[in-house]
Amino acid sequence: MPNETPHSLIVHNARRLFEEAKLLQHNGSNATAVFLSIAAIEESGKSLIQCDPNRMLPKKGKSDHSAKQKIIGEKFDQLFLFEALKQEVDRLESYLKAKGTVENISEFQEMPEEDRLQFVYAMVLKDPSYLKKLIQQAQGPEEHSINFSRDVNRNKVTEKREQAL
Repeated sequence: MPNETPHSLIVHNARRLFEEAKLLQHNGSNATAVFLSIAAIEESGKSLIQCDPNRMLPKKGKSDHSAKQKIIGEKFDQLFLFEALKQEVDRLESYLKAKGTVENISEFQEMPEEDRLQFVYAMVLKDPSYLKKLIQQAQGPEEHSINFSRDVNRNKVTEKREQAL
């Protein structure tokens, strides 16, 4: 197809695999659904890697698998940080509504979302333990022990796939 880019084909394939996996799981074919889910995760990883191909370290004409996994792990870490900051923005807004002045609330609400996220990030960055706690809350209880990019560096690649699934 002349209008298709490699990136759009990768994204389309990942979505298709995921949707098929959901259908199979819904119809009781769990083993095949798990297989397709893993394939969808791998395909999604290709999309992330394609956005930053310069970080890949080629080995014999192919990309290094652990380098691919590291990029994907870093993206998971960033996703959890972003979710944590969004939750903290909501908490700060609720706090300002309950305890702040009208000027404080309206000033905060008028800020663009990116500025609110940066404002909150600057505040929580001063306390690394609080930031870690926020990220753990965003991850949920089943993921508290996971640091995706660090664990990938320790060659826990198979474990990362299972946790991502």
